[in-house]
Amino acid sequence: MKKLIALAFAASLMLAVGTQAFAQITVSGGLMTNTIGRHQTGTDTETLTGIGLYAGGSYDYALPVKGISVEPGLFLQFTNKYSEDGMDLIGQSPYSTAKFSETALNIPVMVKYTYDAAYVKAGPGILFGLSSKTTAVDTDRTYNHYGNGDFKRFNLYIGAEAGADLGKVTIGLGVASGLLNSADKNYPSDVFLRRTLFYAGLGFKLDNLFK
Repeated sequence: MKKLIALAFAASLMLAVGTQAFAQITVSGGLMTNTIGRHQTGTDTETLTGIGLYAGGSYDYALPVKGISVEPGLFLQFTNKYSEDGMDLIGQSPYSTAKFSETALNIPVMVKYTYDAAYVKAGPGILFGLSSKTTAVDTDRTYNHYGNGDFKRFNLYIGAEAGADLGKVTIGLGVASGLLNSADKNYPSDVFLRRTLFYAGLGFKLDNLFK
């Protein structure tokens, strides 16, 4: 997977060098939520939501069509959830009072439309889990959800964002919904775990790469 990420960014850089189009790099970060929804036939949907932060960067490549650009990016996200009511939703954790935390890489590729100071963008992305664990509050014992049959690390998603472009600063609100089932072998076959991300953040533009 590290090779895949490296190749994706190398391809992005080659695309930039191979075109004379305007390209802009933006570093951004903010607050986010990471919700896991458990959907199962004949039962009500259960959800578990962690709150945290994200940070990363993106390239904005202007296309020949006015206002249209392509924006690939790479972001690191961290969320956690403290619970006193049990963690049955997230699989085989033996701890009732615990902190559930996750770290992941988010690689979106958005198509963006800008009009005056407003923009909207949408597109697919890859979510790759780096860690997912439950830590017991009273003993500090940790249970890992990756590799133990609870969650799959890899997911594809579709996302959208709207915001304002204020010169060197951008403000955005976005959402992303997983397309693949995150449930691994410990769950019954009719369980579908869907990941949904909501985020709000600020971006800061660096100097133009090409002029």
